[in-house]
Amino acid sequence: MLVRASKGLLVKEVPPFLNVLLKRFDYDTTTWQRVKLNNPVSVPIDFDVAPYMTAPQGQTSYGLVSILIHSGVRLFHLPSFVLLY
Repeated sequence: MLVRASKGLLVKEVPPFLNVLLKRFDYDTTTWQRVKLNNPVSVPIDFDVAPYMTAPQGQTSYGLVSILIHSGVRLFHLPSFVLLY
């Protein structure tokens, strides 16, 4: 029996520099295989983590500095894009 479920987390403290990893895979229950998601993702220039914290204090806002993109399956490349101010 399949049950609808969701997962999430709340953060207690945040570091001076925040790295976020998006797991861009889904699980196909018909083939029992992991499937890479290729749909576009929009990334904000400014990001406030306060809604994802248990008790926000101090710095909760971050500015985008760079994006690292994983491509490939076995032999992969990591192209990066750096935002210059």
